Amino acid sequence: MRHLVSIFLIILFLTSTQLAANESRLIIDDYYSFYNPNLYAKYLIDDENQLNIHQILNTEYQEKFNPNIQGIPQSGLASSNIWFKFTVQNLLDTSPYLELDNPALDTLQYFLFNKDGKLVHQITTGNYKRIQEREIRNGQLIIDLHLNQEEVYTCYIKVNSKSSSIMMPMKIASLKKLYEINYDFMIWQGIYFGLVLFIFIYNLFLYISLQDLSHLFFAMFIACIGLMFTLIKGLGMNYMWNDFPEFNRLTPLLGAASGIFIILFTAQFLNSRLKTPKMHVWLLALVGFYLIVIGLNVSGAHFLSLKILEYNSIIVLFFLLFVAIKSWQNGFEPSKFYLLAWSFFIIGFILFLFRENGLIAINQFMANILQISSTITILFMSFALSKKINIYIEKRNEAQELALSTAIAHEKLISNQNQLLEAKVNQRTIDLEQTISTLSLQRKDLHEANNFKDKVFSIISHDLKSPISTLAGLLKLMKIKSLDELERAKVVENLEIALKNTKNLLDNILAWAHKNNRDHAENDEIDLYNTIEEILLLFQYQADLKSIKLINMVEQDFFIYANKNMLQLVLRNLISNAIKFTHKNGSVEISMIQDFPNVLIIVKDDGIGMSKQIRENLFKSNEHTSTPGTENEKGTGLGLMLCKEFLDKYNGALHVESKQGKGTTFTIILKNAIPILETVLN
Repeated sequence: MRHLVSIFLIILFLTSTQLAANESRLIIDDYYSFYNPNLYAKYLIDDENQLNIHQILNTEYQEKFNPNIQGIPQSGLASSNIWFKFTVQNLLDTSPYLELDNPALDTLQYFLFNKDGKLVHQITTGNYKRIQEREIRNGQLIIDLHLNQEEVYTCYIKVNSKSSSIMMPMKIASLKKLYEINYDFMIWQGIYFGLVLFIFIYNLFLYISLQDLSHLFFAMFIACIGLMFTLIKGLGMNYMWNDFPEFNRLTPLLGAASGIFIILFTAQFLNSRLKTPKMHVWLLALVGFYLIVIGLNVSGAHFLSLKILEYNSIIVLFFLLFVAIKSWQNGFEPSKFYLLAWSFFIIGFILFLFRENGLIAINQFMANILQISSTITILFMSFALSKKINIYIEKRNEAQELALSTAIAHEKLISNQNQLLEAKVNQRTIDLEQTISTLSLQRKDLHEANNFKDKVFSIISHDLKSPISTLAGLLKLMKIKSLDELERAKVVENLEIALKNTKNLLDNILAWAHKNNRDHAENDEIDLYNTIEEILLLFQYQADLKSIKLINMVEQDFFIYANKNMLQLVLRNLISNAIKFTHKNGSVEISMIQDFPNVLIIVKDDGIGMSKQIRENLFKSNEHTSTPGTENEKGTGLGLMLCKEFLDKYNGALHVESKQGKGTTFTIILKNAIPILETVLN
């Protein structure tokens, strides 16, 4: 519990620190460092896309800016405008630059206001602009902040993107520092695209040599994936289509094309037309959805095409995995290599979706998770293709050897056929008789095991309900922020007690289930008063909710011999029912009568009681039903029937006396429960 409190205080401290940071300004005082404005930024979402910079400056909208607590702001695929603002002071003699590590953003507008609230600079950029039209001629989104030395400014950034997800990994530094960082980025991207180009050419060569369409479809999949990442990383604008920014909005088209080629590759590689013919039809149907995405993207519906691409890709990913599993189950060995390769892409895509929806914090690894997972998938899929060729060669050699050995053995098989057949018939007759005998015994054991299983699950479902309700109530109290320290400490104490009792309850149920498999029952020496006190403590919170008094009138230091697990289970059910059917401000009493050598334990309540018809059907296995309590509490209707079965098993009995409106009294009769020595002493 101390660890939980410590974690809570740490989270509270970090949150307060972040909020405090959002209230301060960003100080730029080092030429050789880069700064993260996200730590100081606030944001506002314009769902209707109607606000301009003059409206944003109004007090009404200034109060709607929220502190950024995400580290790197991101909202996934969104059609809304998002505004960011932060305060900055430049102590250097040159103006720093701002870079957004998401060059696929459609539009970025930058507004700079001095401390007097006057607009001193503004600029608009984004992936819709050609390189020559940008302030900094680079595929990355880099802008000059125009910050004079020593002056304090407020920066506003408006972002909109309908052809990519909105992520805002921002950094501020000198232009030289930004180019140094981008140089390392370009090295890794060069390695990646070099690898993609090599595997693409290699598979084209294999297709020309082997005339296997699997290699052609895989090569086209690699090409589409590579081109898609040139768009996402801004490399296409740098090196390929500087004057055609319209290409930057073709990410959905390339994503859909890669989906089509991976489906065609899967159908060819796994031979789904023959191995899984029904699934082959669905594979072709999924191609149709990707064609819809391409049509929407070409027609200008970039946002809608990207949304459909995302949802369709989720279906395709898992369907391809399922096809591979079925193909593997059908005995196609290369499927396991396909499964291994495709699993990496599925994991990467799931993490990508979590990142897009704000479920995972964005870091350098998560920002490139789709590129990393696709690289691993391409490498392993290439290995799967080469393994498929080797398997085909091995199987061809095996088939030739098998044909030869089959021809040699065929003559010998014919000569011995009659003798073998007669021997097999005799042996199978004996085996069949043994199997019938074994099945008969197993059927009996299975029937008994099923009955035992049903009883165990009935006990668990019925007997755990009350402590779980107690825990739920205590946790609900913990969420109430108005509790003072004393009240919160009391709730924590009750929560610890409830958890401890719930654990004991589970131990008792499991112990009973273990003992129930034995042929004999074991009795324990039980301190009856303390046992009842422990059970009452378990239901104290439930009773407090209805202001019901739980009274233990059992004699202290009185020991009996009985099965403790059975007794605890019966008492828990009877006390739980008593609380359930007792009105507020009522009472539940537990008392004891010594009837040597027997013990009678009485559970009495002043609740709603029972009618004669209910009493008559109370212990009938085919008549049990659940009756709502005085506060509409739910039940399974199994508790009393199980109590009766347990007492019968351990040579006990259960009697009930009740009258509507006058309460109910249950009497537990434990036979031979008082030790002989104690009988003599008494």
